[in-house]
Amino acid sequence: MSRTLDPMTVNPSWRVYMYDSILLPFETGTLKTKAGNFDAKAIEANVGLPTVKMDTLAELQPLERDYKDFDGEFLVFYNRESGMKSLFERLRDVTAHGHYGLEKANWIRIRHRFAYPGKPEATRMFGRLRFQTLKALIQFIDIAQKP
Repeated sequence: MSRTLDPMTVNPSWRVYMYDSILLPFETGTLKTKAGNFDAKAIEANVGLPTVKMDTLAELQPLERDYKDFDGEFLVFYNRESGMKSLFERLRDVTAHGHYGLEKANWIRIRHRFAYPGKPEATRMFGRLRFQTLKALIQFIDIAQKP
């Protein structure tokens, strides 16, 4: 998971989608997420994506090694907040900072790292998924999105 990701390797329409469907709704306040706490079981049941949320950065860091050779789709992220917006917030970070790239045909790899002032850089989200799965995830989280 340590290779550098280049958002310019993905289809231009994917970048437009991510900007219009992730970054803009988050930044303009038009995001309307599902009520309630983050629910990995609901995401897997509705989208088919295994998703793991960690409450601390320290818990997330060793998971990158665990998923290194995992062949399927997955998404792992850190956020102290409990709501569904917490996942969307991390996807916003990935989009805003261009921390994504082409994995293989129709697949996207995500790896967002960030350094807080006075702290070392740490991974806050990583994953590998089909682009169609990412679109389904966004529509599942942001109920303001039109299918």
